[in-house]
Amino acid sequence: MDIEDYIEQFKKYLLKHERTSANDLVRAYGKIWQRVQDRLSALDVEYQASKARGEAPNPAWIYEHNRLQSIKDQIEVELNNFAKYAESKILTEQKNAIESAGKNAETLIKKIADTAGLTIDWNRIDKQSVIAILGAIQQDTPLGRLFAGFGAEAAERAGDILVQGMLLGKNPRAIAPELRRALSISLSRALRISRTEILRAQRVATRANYQENSDVVQGWIWHADLDERTCAACWAMHGTKHTLDETLDDHPNGRCAMIPIVKGYDYGIKAGAEEFSEISDDKQISILGMTKWQAWKDGKLTFDENPQTGIVGRSYNADWGWMRYERSAKNITQG
Repeated sequence: MDIEDYIEQFKKYLLKHERTSANDLVRAYGKIWQRVQDRLSALDVEYQASKARGEAPNPAWIYEHNRLQSIKDQIEVELNNFAKYAESKILTEQKNAIESAGKNAETLIKKIADTAGLTIDWNRIDKQSVIAILGAIQQDTPLGRLFAGFGAEAAERAGDILVQGMLLGKNPRAIAPELRRALSISLSRALRISRTEILRAQRVATRANYQENSDVVQGWIWHADLDERTCAACWAMHGTKHTLDETLDDHPNGRCAMIPIVKGYDYGIKAGAEEFSEISDDKQISILGMTKWQAWKDGKLTFDENPQTGIVGRSYNADWGWMRYERSAKNITQG
């Protein structure tokens, strides 16, 4: 197995804990939706019985006998419980990710050092240091704030969907697909939080391991997955070199990794801008969009952080901290 294979294996390890959390969250959410769907089915039976009695339910029917409030209450409780489960699951996987980060970093760096003809003594972060890192992340993490109001927001969305559906003359069963789409926002949000926070934990731990072995590791390289799912900002950051004092401030849902710069070894990683120039026009347009692609072809857009022409922006987000993002065509063309 060559170094590039080890790098890909290293990045797969980084995603492992996030995927474990995501799979568990999807399964838990599926059970919640089944219970909500059962409640909607019961509501539909009641609705059809009213019609059979010749009552012709009108839009006000959903408010009678506490029907609307009852289902909103159930959804709020279900989603609040889901939020608690999600937060607990993410914290567990953060801890697992932090503990495995050292092992994965050690394996990769020793392989690189061996290839470079270096003999190293690996300095491991002790258990208390790992716990301290995890504690710092928990203190700084937006988890509690992000999950606050999870159930109440979902319940309000559900109530609006039910009322609007009834106004349009739909029965509860017909409203169910739209309600499921509305509630899926909560799942998508939880998955975004999960990925971002678990990968953040891994990066903090990985950098700590690099710093602990700074006699061999001189810095790190921003490494992105160069495909059509990757934003242009991450394409631009790919291959850039950073000191051990710098953090990888990727955007939420980012998949980028920190590859160690080992003394005496050159990966030969091409800059993201160079890699981008070598792919087909169709793929370039798929990544940039036609407007920015044309600006790039005209030399008005560059794959860097130039404040006038650069595709990479950097901003502070109250939830996620500092992060890099892909700038809009309007901001680039106006400078």
